Amino acid sequence: MRVEEITVTNPLYEVAMELRYTLFFKDFNLSKSVTADELEPISFHIVITEGKELLAYGRLSPLESNIFRISQIVVPQEHRHKGYASTLLGKLIELGISKGGEVLQLNSQLSVKELYLRLGFRVVSDVYKVKLTGIEHVKMEYHVHT
Repeated sequence: MRVEEITVTNPLYEVAMELRYTLFFKDFNLSKSVTADELEPISFHIVITEGKELLAYGRLSPLESNIFRISQIVVPQEHRHKGYASTLLGKLIELGISKGGEVLQLNSQLSVKELYLRLGFRVVSDVYKVKLTGIEHVKMEYHVHT
């Protein structure tokens, strides 16, 4: 198992983008164009692989000098419940701290909120529905110095 940062020119990036589309948007009949957003080019893209197979993907995006957003966490169905998401999140937290992050933010689907709570994130919003999909989320934060 390898955990590494990739660039948007790495073939695994396209695999990750396809997985993001499939898991987050396809069931809602949304265009693939909604998969990428304005943070894509300034983000750090982290993957977990075994050989050439993508086991997990996540993104860390700078919002301000000391605030980063973790997003787009995806694990293919056949690789879930094996600890890959926790490993990936540990790497994203470590990377965010190494880049000067004091607050790491994310928007969690309610179905995976417990994972983030176990890793030290706190809920900082009421439940809300994402506009594109209607899926319920909460905003969460990880404070480095608390």
